[in-house]
Amino acid sequence: MDSRHYIKKWRCNVRDPMLTKRVGEVEEETLDDRISRIPDALLVQILSLLPTKDAVASCVLSKRWRYLWNSIYNFHLAGNSYFNNVENFVSLVNHVLTHSTCSKIKKFQLDLPYNPKYKFDSNIEQWISFSVERKVENVVLCSCDEDVDCELPLSICTCSSLITLDWSCCAIDKESVIEWKSFMSLKLDYIFIDNDDIAKILSGCPALETLELCAFDGFRRLEITSSNLKRLTLDRYWWFYGRADEPLVIIAPHLQHLEFLGDFEYLKCRLVNVSSLVSARLTLNCTCVTEIAGADEVDGCADYHQDFRKLVLDYFQKLSNATELTIGRWLAEVCFHVKRPYSLFDFFSDES
Repeated sequence: MDSRHYIKKWRCNVRDPMLTKRVGEVEEETLDDRISRIPDALLVQILSLLPTKDAVASCVLSKRWRYLWNSIYNFHLAGNSYFNNVENFVSLVNHVLTHSTCSKIKKFQLDLPYNPKYKFDSNIEQWISFSVERKVENVVLCSCDEDVDCELPLSICTCSSLITLDWSCCAIDKESVIEWKSFMSLKLDYIFIDNDDIAKILSGCPALETLELCAFDGFRRLEITSSNLKRLTLDRYWWFYGRADEPLVIIAPHLQHLEFLGDFEYLKCRLVNVSSLVSARLTLNCTCVTEIAGADEVDGCADYHQDFRKLVLDYFQKLSNATELTIGRWLAEVCFHVKRPYSLFDFFSDES
């Protein structure tokens, strides 16, 4: 074999390690360059997607990252892991809000740690007031303590920038005024409000489109006159003060989507006017009177179930214009106990 071939091959082998090293250096430099070329605004956007505690921790990465988190506009302050260190959670929140430089908050979420010995009332008022001052659009407050009411701070009741609110263990001051002109979605969880409270909320939210009440009690009349409110969800009746002998009456001529979900115990929801409904999902479950009160009311069991049969028949009649209907197991069982179950379909036209 020609000696020139060996020389050529040897020279190539000598260059290969150096070439590989240089390629690696170029790739490493390219990665560093890519990160350095990312504008601060995009990095702030990325940090705003993280839990706030993680966003704050990014300050140790480099000098450039030290103050980036101060500009985040989404806050998710999770206290789930602070059960035995509530003071540390409070300190974290105060530290974050003190150093925040954003002028407008898009989302402000507080997940309060469960600790029955600690009262968050003053903290909540202070933190929510901070978000209101920064023109917050979306607020979420989660509380694991069902026995403690988290009253809506007066500052948020007239927050003109607010678009959505998701509030657990909610209580509303009788003297408060609700003015949410741009408000579109409201979810209240573990809530006891009377007829006046719910009427005040609805009248103060002319642009409201979605209303969701979970684990609710108190009010027995829900009258929705606004043509903007299209979706209503009632999820679980929560027995706060005694038996619900009085039915819940719903009047919503412009409502398009209705959901009854979860355990309603013995609460009867009567539909008076829902003539615009397009879809309904009725997967509620009601409890037999004997399961509630014991054997002494066995004699009333037949009458009790007869009332629910009449209620279900009324549902089918009122929902006859809906194009989509979903029913759950309990409602299906009630249908089978009707003397002429096939008659239920008489309420629906061939077109539907």
